[in-house]
Amino acid sequence: MAIANYLLNAVTTDTVGAAISNVGGAKVIQLSGVTASSGSVTIEARLADNLNWTILTYGGNPAVFTDDKILRLDFWSVNMQLRATLASSSGTFSVSVVLFG
Repeated sequence: MAIANYLLNAVTTDTVGAAISNVGGAKVIQLSGVTASSGSVTIEARLADNLNWTILTYGGNPAVFTDDKILRLDFWSVNMQLRATLASSSGTFSVSVVLFG
């Protein structure tokens, strides 16, 4: 069974999730509850602690989502850190972002 790492775990308020690193390889990410929360989830990455967080792209667009999705991350460098943020949430519904692989 695939290991699940939560970037956001049932959050109901605007949140910057904890960074996950040292995983590497191809992964699948599920965003859940985003549609009901009326908020947006942004997926960001950086390659070292001293670098700024950068919004990833998905389908040629910034990785900012306002609805539930299942995404594939084709390649993840072992050193890359990944995090998710929730913004503009209604605070009524919980949002989770889970990394599988």
